[in-house]
Amino acid sequence: MHGSLTHWGLVELPTPFPIEPIGHAMYWARRLEGDAGLAWFRAQVQEALGPFVDVAATDAVHGKR
Repeated sequence: MHGSLTHWGLVELPTPFPIEPIGHAMYWARRLEGDAGLAWFRAQVQEALGPFVDVAATDAVHGKR
């Protein structure tokens, strides 16, 4: 992520206090499960955020564990 910050002239600094991780989830209507455009979009988001997402925690939230 550091490289993308410098692209925009931003710097990464430590917070002055601990911050708990923030959970993320994607939701969509069941009828759109097979929608090719939405599947592509979900894959793009997953690829971009993959390094920052705790998959085990996400699966636990969605009852996959």
